[in-house]
Parts: sequence; C-alpha cells; structure tokens
Amino acid sequence: MRDWRAFVREHVIDNRILTNGAIDELAQHVEETWRAAKSAGRSDAEALAAARARNCSIVRRGSRDR
Repeated sequence: MRDWRAFVREHVIDNRILTNGAIDELAQHVEETWRAAKSAGRSDAEALAAARARNCSIVRRGSRDR
C-alpha cells in the first residue's frame, strides 16, 4: 500500500501552504485517481502519472484562487 500523504508532500508545488487536513484530502483524491486508472487497465507507471497530474492540477487551481 502506498503512502499517499508522502506522495502528495513530494509532488505538491509548495506543500508548506497546506494544512494536514488539506494533505489528507489531496491524498484521497490522488488515490482515487490512481485506483480509477488501474481499474481502467493502466500500468502502475501510467496510474502514478495520472495521480501526479491530478495532484498538480488541484494545487495549481487552488493556488490561482488566492
């Protein structure tokens, strides 16, 4: 089982702006994206890339709103 919280911390543009609750929520979204990609038949590498892309898009969208 992956540590999705660590994944978020590693891939978020600036994780210093995120609360623990926000990291938890992002980790849930990233895991859901990864699971959906795996269920669709994607390889682990492809699923991780999709999860990483989803993670970055969440953070970028939120950052622009500030």
